Amino acid sequence: MSDTWDVVILGSGIAGLAGALAAHEFGLRPVVLEKAGTLGGGTVHSYGLIWVGQNHLAQAAGYNDTRDEVITYLRFLGGGTLDGDRMSTFVDRSPEALEFFERCGVRFHVIRSLTDHYYGTSPGSHAAGRSVEADLISGFDLGDWRERVPVPDDVPSFVTAEEQIAWGGINSFSHWDQDLVRQRKRQDMRGKGLGLICHFLKALRARSVAVLTDQHVESLAVENRRVTGVVMRSGLR
Repeated sequence: MSDTWDVVILGSGIAGLAGALAAHEFGLRPVVLEKAGTLGGGTVHSYGLIWVGQNHLAQAAGYNDTRDEVITYLRFLGGGTLDGDRMSTFVDRSPEALEFFERCGVRFHVIRSLTDHYYGTSPGSHAAGRSVEADLISGFDLGDWRERVPVPDDVPSFVTAEEQIAWGGINSFSHWDQDLVRQRKRQDMRGKGLGLICHFLKALRARSVAVLTDQHVESLAVENRRVTGVVMRSGLR
């Protein structure tokens, strides 16, 4: 027994969902296989922050950045262990990727209050503009997929990282806008890593991309030393 797809993706964290969305947009037929009973993997427990130098959102907000500064900063962070070709690819293509996923319907914004690590001491670092996060999204936007994504109890996903920083951080929760917090919870607003996952799932659902849970992969299928697919625990190939 077998089923055929152009791309088989294992895992429904942000890497898997982003890969599925990109595959679909380039005319391929992807399927996402998640071994757990819910979607999102470890991403839903993260803050979901994305670092992209010279991104279009920062430019639109008036932040200046250069390729040389981005590379200088990354070389400092890498401590002499970076792969130059991979770094250059990341620097040059990550702004394109951010714009690509925005065109797919995922909305991001610059986190204005978040500096680069070692800002003020690291060459090439910037005070703001390179860290972005997904806009808040309501769980109700997922329709019948809403309950397929667990809401973490270890991350305040009902506020953006920018708001959390502006309000004094997680240890100042009592000083947060409590009326807004209650409203966000009623609306099931989701941000950070959870929101990122929900944005991508909404885009995949709108495109009727298959995203399946409780799918246990037993092994890779190999023919003539080439991987040709996966074999499920059920025997389905």
